[in-house]
Amino acid sequence: TTGWTTPLFGNPDRKSNCFIRTKTPPWSDRPGRFNIIGGGGSRSLPLTRRSVSSATKPCFKSLAALMHRYAAAKEDFMALLSFERKYRVRGGTLLGGDLFDFWVGPFYVGFFGITGAFFIILGTALVIYGAAIGPTWNIWQISIAPPDLSYGLALAPMKEGGLWQIITICAIGAFCSWALREVEICRKLGMGYHVPIAFSFAIFAYVTLVVFRPLLLGAWGHGFPYGIFSHLDWVSNVGYQYLHFHYNPAHMIAVTFFFTTTLALSLHGGLILSAANPGASMDGGGQQAEVKTPEYEDTFFRDIIGYSIGTLGIHRLGLILALNAGFWSAVCIVISGPFWNQGWPQWWNWWLDLPIWN
Repeated sequence: TTGWTTPLFGNPDRKSNCFIRTKTPPWSDRPGRFNIIGGGGSRSLPLTRRSVSSATKPCFKSLAALMHRYAAAKEDFMALLSFERKYRVRGGTLLGGDLFDFWVGPFYVGFFGITGAFFIILGTALVIYGAAIGPTWNIWQISIAPPDLSYGLALAPMKEGGLWQIITICAIGAFCSWALREVEICRKLGMGYHVPIAFSFAIFAYVTLVVFRPLLLGAWGHGFPYGIFSHLDWVSNVGYQYLHFHYNPAHMIAVTFFFTTTLALSLHGGLILSAANPGASMDGGGQQAEVKTPEYEDTFFRDIIGYSIGTLGIHRLGLILALNAGFWSAVCIVISGPFWNQGWPQWWNWWLDLPIWN
């Protein structure tokens, strides 16, 4: 009912952009009128070749700039593809030599890609099998439980915890394969090993729960079950075994690092987005402001707290915070039972017995 709108380029909300709104379709030969919207105003003109040409002439400069940006973006994309082709070369593998040194689409395979796929497929199939022989298909209540404590560290029958043991092996195999595959990719690109090292902390936390702690306590039954509600129940029960798990000093440290990690990530993400999307310019009459450089980001935090850690420093800080969160979460559970079997509030009696209080 409002006519046809033909975008020449850009966004109709921006004054520098041009749109033609015609009373008849742009491809129609019937006479009509059109509105040229852009350049700070709107005019109604006869729908002729000359009027359209003259009305849109002020927009050509902006159109040229837009086409330049498009060409630059296309060059960046093509440069990325050329970069990938340049570094998709033989070598850098840890095992298997050239046998598995290939890509499937954008994904590098390698020897550990094969082992990772094997463990993922087998582990997933066993989880589905465990659900099939279980009492329910409710995804919230499906649970693969570890063996009973009476089995100790022995292998259990398949339906009495052996399934959990095999799935645990598959999970560890898949996680380690993924980390070693990351190492091979880093070797190919000549990068540092920061990503696989960071991922290894997550693997360490998982292995602590299902291997190290059960070994120290003498039974695989001390591992957590694989299920949504069942593993939450396990966490709650273990907490109550020690009266008040929040009094665990390592748990306090871990939670502090987790909260600080989210704070640092949210501040960093917000800062980068605010610099990349500064909004309307304060001087350009509503025009889009230019993307800000790191100097603006540093100045922002110096204005707030008097110090900026810098563009590289914030990533070092984020990595340190995140790794400590994972490490201390593993420590807080492994010391509960093997090294402290009372209520965690009682651990703080040493504080009450200090001479300054006593």
